[in-house]
Amino acid sequence: MKRFLDFFIDRKASQGGLVLCYKTDEADLWRKYLTETGRSEDALFFSADGDLRFNFLDYEAQTSGLDFIENLVSLLVDIASIKKRAQTSSNEQEFWLPQKEKLLRNAVSLLLLAREPIRMRHLYEMIVTSPVNIDQTRSEEWHKSSYLFQLFARADRARNHSEWPLLENYWMYERPTMDARTRSNVDADFTGMFDPLTRGKIGELFRHDDEHNPRGHTQRESGRHRYTSI
Repeated sequence: MKRFLDFFIDRKASQGGLVLCYKTDEADLWRKYLTETGRSEDALFFSADGDLRFNFLDYEAQTSGLDFIENLVSLLVDIASIKKRAQTSSNEQEFWLPQKEKLLRNAVSLLLLAREPIRMRHLYEMIVTSPVNIDQTRSEEWHKSSYLFQLFARADRARNHSEWPLLENYWMYERPTMDARTRSNVDADFTGMFDPLTRGKIGELFRHDDEHNPRGHTQRESGRHRYTSI
């Protein structure tokens, strides 16, 4: 353990990393290590009572992009499934999980094409304002009020992208014609899983607004350590 700490904190090695602190006093222990090695200025500490915030969704989306969208889909599913892992049935694995993955895949892809940040609340708004029947897709009133339709309008410049026809088919035909009970079950499970990540201190920690950016630091800066204590 000591050899690992010496290497990890050694300034000359230019090592950066992420430390997740579970115990209440663990963050203070790392502060002590950093002070002793002269690297206290190289650490960014994220906590419920701190000033720093980090939108891991948008970070991963910008890293993976549309070409590796499955990385983000897998990340979201893993996070949402932590509490439900012990309850997952074979029926959910065979049908419901692929449906939720498809929903996430099409939601995140459209946000990226529209150049919108990936946020939990954006995903939620897409779902609740998506059309429930084919007639609604032609409605001027729906066009004006739907966040989903607004995203399509913003992404219009990307009509030649290979993902465009797939997204258009999913949101404007496949979902509206899906059995209402199936669609509502998928949506309810999705919004239920992610709702805790949009509220309170947890939601605040994962928000990435300008006023919560780590001042003077870039997300990819080498040789820096990030410490998260929740």
